[in-house]
Amino acid sequence: KSSGPMEEALKVLESGAVLICLDEEEPVSKKQASEIFWTGGLKSGHNRWFDKSIQLVCTKNGKAGMNGEHSMMDGMPVVGYCDFITKRSYNDVLVESSAKSCGGYESADDNVKDIFAECAGELTSTGSNVASHVEKSKSNFDNLISSHELQVQSFQGYGSNAIKKMGYSPDAYVQMAMQLATYRLW
Repeated sequence: KSSGPMEEALKVLESGAVLICLDEEEPVSKKQASEIFWTGGLKSGHNRWFDKSIQLVCTKNGKAGMNGEHSMMDGMPVVGYCDFITKRSYNDVLVESSAKSCGGYESADDNVKDIFAECAGELTSTGSNVASHVEKSKSNFDNLISSHELQVQSFQGYGSNAIKKMGYSPDAYVQMAMQLATYRLW
């Protein structure tokens, strides 16, 4: 049996390790940005694939974040990856790309493709139930997102160096703090 456009598009999607989500939203506050980076919210949540290990999320006003699925990789390499990205300036990337023998980076216009462009027919063809499954999934997602609440706290009391001086791993310390908070909440 030959694969249709939807099966081919899903194969391409599933083969990727990193997904880039380009959102139209323009968050201003930390809470707004956190909601977008956590779930995408009701507006951009349909632009996420939560089984992908790394989703880089970029908003229209230049804010960027990452959403990660933890089973493929440990948290610390992902933190290192994010750290690497955030500590590079546009100028550093430009200089590095100009120095490459291949002549720099290739144009996104030549390499970014809408892998679902040929799938519209499957959504509307006679006898297809894909559209109803998509609508049901959207409704379920919206209900799930609407049932959660997010509060954002930026703690400035001390950082990882102080935790290390106490003799603890910062990662383990934060994990235990989250477990204690959950225990006290429930």
